[in-house]
Amino acid sequence: IRLCNPGAFDLMMNEFVGNTGDVDDPIGYMELLQSVYSCLGITCEMVGKFRGRDDGCVDSTGFPDDAVSYALMDRDMLEIEVLMEMEAYDAALDHYKYGRNSPDNWKFNTLWELATYDSVDTNLPLGQFINYNTENEKPVMNEYITSAIEGKSTFEYATKNQREWAVKRSLQGTLSYYAVMEKVTNALDLCGTTKKDQAVQEWDKALALAVGSIGEAMMIIDTAYEGYFGQTLLTLANEVCGLFGKCTASGEASIIDMWIDQNSRGLSFIEDDECLKLTQLVDTEVNPTLLVPIIQGILHYAVMN
Repeated sequence: IRLCNPGAFDLMMNEFVGNTGDVDDPIGYMELLQSVYSCLGITCEMVGKFRGRDDGCVDSTGFPDDAVSYALMDRDMLEIEVLMEMEAYDAALDHYKYGRNSPDNWKFNTLWELATYDSVDTNLPLGQFINYNTENEKPVMNEYITSAIEGKSTFEYATKNQREWAVKRSLQGTLSYYAVMEKVTNALDLCGTTKKDQAVQEWDKALALAVGSIGEAMMIIDTAYEGYFGQTLLTLANEVCGLFGKCTASGEASIIDMWIDQNSRGLSFIEDDECLKLTQLVDTEVNPTLLVPIIQGILHYAVMN
């Protein structure tokens, strides 16, 4: 469970193991446990109903089938974080390079592939960071993440905490941003063509990458546990919004509702072949919105270090 959602794990450990009295909110904790069913590979039907009682368990409908594997990439991010905390750096590097949770036919989608993608639009803000360095030898993003995991180069004398935060913020922030924008751009390129279904798929993948499987599971729970919002770009937005006064009354980042609304409108534009409106949406709303948590994260990391 810790590898599915560390926040949920900590809460359940405290309540179920550390608590010698009655559980304060049994329904809430039951829902919390049910929220990690999909990560554990089980369903409500497989578990069944305790003594025939209808406990309201609902399997997450999740993302469309073609987008599920991209949502699951946040599991690799989380496992890398946990492995680095355990100082299991070789295992963390293997997760980064080869993946484990995002099956795509005969292989896994990997974070390494995202960090070495050679077609990133350099006109995007910070676009050069994920591309090749001045000697055209190594993608800068990949070199940065790999060095942080291994404790080499720039990170040779960095503390354990600094290395962990560098990897976490790079995966959550810049890498997630470019992964999402790559899919958004693909959808934009396919809009108005005979490949409308593929455009919809790319747009769905963008949402899956931004929200992630952990975040999607937590969104269906109507409790205070919504704060444990995965490992992705929207996670970062949730983590830092309070530092900048940009949270909603419920404590979530204000850009989350904005992005969900933008995603819904974009999907409608694709379906209706309104490609000019889609272009305007991406340029004036989607791209700036997704940049916000990156800038906030950079400022936060700079102050911490």
